[in-house]
Amino acid sequence: MARQSLLAVAAPVRDHAIPELEALLRTMTRAPEAPGQADPDNPIIPFGQIEGLHFLRFVLLEDPSLPDRAAYPRLPAYEPTRLMLMVDGDGSPQDLLQRLLATASEGLVRVFIHCDATVTGTNIATWMDRHRVRSAANYVNWPGRSARQ
Repeated sequence: MARQSLLAVAAPVRDHAIPELEALLRTMTRAPEAPGQADPDNPIIPFGQIEGLHFLRFVLLEDPSLPDRAAYPRLPAYEPTRLMLMVDGDGSPQDLLQRLLATASEGLVRVFIHCDATVTGTNIATWMDRHRVRSAANYVNWPGRSARQ
Protein backbone atom coordinates (compact mmCIF):
# COMPACT_ATOMS: atom_id res chain seq x y z
CA MET A 1 0.00 0.00 0.00
CA ALA A 2 1.41 3.41 -0.99
CA ARG A 3 1.85 5.87 1.82
CA GLN A 4 0.82 9.43 1.02
CA SER A 5 2.36 12.32 2.97
CA LEU A 6 2.30 16.07 3.20
CA LEU A 7 5.41 18.22 3.15
CA ALA A 8 4.88 21.84 4.17
CA VAL A 9 7.52 24.58 4.30
CA ALA A 10 6.78 28.16 5.40
CA ALA A 11 8.91 31.24 5.92
CA PRO A 12 8.40 35.00 6.13
CA VAL A 13 8.96 36.85 2.87
CA ARG A 14 11.25 39.85 2.98
CA ASP A 15 8.85 42.83 2.66
CA HIS A 16 10.62 44.46 -0.27
CA ALA A 17 10.72 41.11 -2.13
CA ILE A 18 6.96 40.45 -2.25
CA PRO A 19 6.25 42.04 -5.69
CA GLU A 20 9.19 40.24 -7.29
CA LEU A 21 8.12 36.92 -5.71
CA GLU A 22 4.55 37.36 -6.95
CA ALA A 23 5.86 37.98 -10.46
CA LEU A 24 8.07 34.88 -10.29
CA LEU A 25 5.20 32.68 -9.08
CA ARG A 26 3.02 33.93 -11.96
CA THR A 27 5.63 32.61 -14.43
CA MET A 28 4.84 29.07 -13.24
CA THR A 29 1.28 29.25 -14.57
CA ARG A 30 -0.27 28.84 -17.99
CA ALA A 31 -1.02 32.54 -18.21
CA PRO A 32 -2.41 34.28 -20.20
CA GLU A 33 -4.64 31.46 -21.48
CA ALA A 34 -5.25 29.99 -17.99
CA PRO A 35 -3.99 32.37 -15.31
CA GLY A 36 -3.54 30.69 -11.96
CA GLN A 37 -3.42 27.20 -13.48
CA ALA A 38 -0.03 25.58 -12.89
CA ASP A 39 2.14 24.78 -15.88
CA PRO A 40 3.54 21.30 -15.15
CA ASP A 41 6.45 21.96 -17.50
CA ASN A 42 7.45 25.39 -16.21
CA PRO A 43 11.25 25.82 -16.03
CA ILE A 44 11.35 26.89 -12.36
CA ILE A 45 9.54 24.00 -10.63
CA PRO A 46 8.61 21.41 -13.28
CA PHE A 47 5.75 19.82 -11.31
CA GLY A 48 5.07 17.26 -14.03
CA GLN A 49 8.53 15.69 -13.68
CA ILE A 50 8.29 14.92 -9.95
CA GLU A 51 7.42 11.27 -9.54
CA GLY A 52 4.62 10.39 -7.14
CA LEU A 53 3.38 13.96 -6.83
CA HIS A 54 -0.33 14.43 -6.07
CA PHE A 55 -0.15 18.21 -5.78
CA LEU A 56 2.31 21.01 -5.16
CA ARG A 57 1.23 24.53 -4.34
CA PHE A 58 2.88 27.81 -3.36
CA VAL A 59 0.68 30.15 -1.32
CA LEU A 60 1.36 33.67 -0.06
CA LEU A 61 -0.17 34.02 3.38
CA GLU A 62 -1.12 37.60 4.20
CA ASP A 63 -3.23 38.83 7.12
CA PRO A 64 -5.77 41.43 5.93
CA SER A 65 -7.15 41.79 9.48
CA LEU A 66 -4.13 43.63 10.91
CA PRO A 67 -5.99 46.98 11.20
CA ASP A 68 -8.59 45.24 13.38
CA ARG A 69 -5.92 44.36 15.91
CA ALA A 70 -5.87 47.90 17.27
CA ALA A 71 -8.77 46.85 19.50
CA TYR A 72 -6.72 43.93 20.87
CA PRO A 73 -3.39 45.27 22.14
CA ARG A 74 -2.24 41.83 23.32
CA LEU A 75 -2.03 40.62 19.72
CA PRO A 76 1.01 41.53 17.63
CA ALA A 77 0.37 44.62 15.50
CA TYR A 78 2.31 43.11 12.60
CA GLU A 79 2.48 39.70 10.97
CA PRO A 80 4.86 39.16 8.07
CA THR A 81 3.64 37.80 4.78
CA ARG A 82 4.71 34.18 4.60
CA LEU A 83 5.36 31.94 1.64
CA MET A 84 4.13 28.40 2.07
CA LEU A 85 4.98 25.43 -0.08
CA MET A 86 2.59 22.48 0.27
CA VAL A 87 3.48 19.19 -1.36
CA ASP A 88 1.35 16.07 -1.22
CA GLY A 89 2.63 12.84 -2.67
CA ASP A 90 3.66 9.23 -2.36
CA GLY A 91 6.18 8.31 0.32
CA SER A 92 7.36 10.01 3.48
CA PRO A 93 7.82 13.78 3.78
CA GLN A 94 11.58 13.20 3.52
CA ASP A 95 11.06 11.18 0.30
CA LEU A 96 8.99 14.04 -1.12
CA LEU A 97 11.67 16.57 -0.19
CA GLN A 98 14.42 14.50 -1.82
CA ARG A 99 12.47 14.05 -5.09
CA LEU A 100 11.60 17.74 -5.13
CA LEU A 101 15.24 18.73 -4.59
CA ALA A 102 16.46 16.26 -7.22
CA THR A 103 14.16 17.82 -9.81
CA ALA A 104 14.00 21.49 -8.85
CA SER A 105 16.65 22.60 -6.34
CA GLU A 106 17.69 25.60 -8.46
CA GLY A 107 14.08 26.68 -8.84
CA LEU A 108 13.47 26.32 -5.11
CA VAL A 109 16.45 28.59 -4.47
CA ARG A 110 14.99 31.13 -6.92
CA VAL A 111 11.72 31.07 -4.97
CA PHE A 112 12.93 30.90 -1.37
CA ILE A 113 15.66 33.51 -1.80
CA HIS A 114 12.77 35.99 -1.47
CA CYS A 115 12.45 34.78 2.12
CA ASP A 116 16.13 34.54 3.00
CA ALA A 117 18.96 36.05 0.97
CA THR A 118 21.37 33.36 2.24
CA VAL A 119 19.55 30.46 0.52
CA THR A 120 21.84 28.69 -1.97
CA GLY A 121 21.96 25.45 -3.89
CA THR A 122 24.24 23.97 -1.24
CA ASN A 123 22.00 24.79 1.74
CA ILE A 124 18.48 24.61 0.30
CA ALA A 125 17.78 21.12 1.71
CA THR A 126 18.83 22.12 5.22
CA TRP A 127 17.00 25.46 4.95
CA MET A 128 13.75 23.81 3.83
CA ASP A 129 14.01 21.18 6.56
CA ARG A 130 14.52 23.92 9.16
CA HIS A 131 11.37 25.71 7.91
CA ARG A 132 9.17 22.63 7.72
CA VAL A 133 5.75 22.90 9.29
CA ARG A 134 4.48 19.71 10.84
CA SER A 135 0.80 19.11 10.17
CA ALA A 136 -1.61 18.20 12.95
CA ALA A 137 -3.89 16.51 10.42
CA ASN A 138 -3.64 15.56 6.77
CA TYR A 139 -6.44 14.68 4.36
CA VAL A 140 -5.85 11.75 2.02
CA ASN A 141 -8.56 11.26 -0.58
CA TRP A 142 -7.92 7.56 -1.14
CA PRO A 143 -5.47 5.99 1.35
CA GLY A 144 -3.08 3.59 -0.33
CA ARG A 145 -3.65 4.92 -3.84
CA SER A 146 -0.49 6.14 -5.54
CA ALA A 147 -0.27 9.16 -7.84
CA ARG A 148 0.12 6.81 -10.82
CA GLN A 149 -3.09 4.97 -9.90
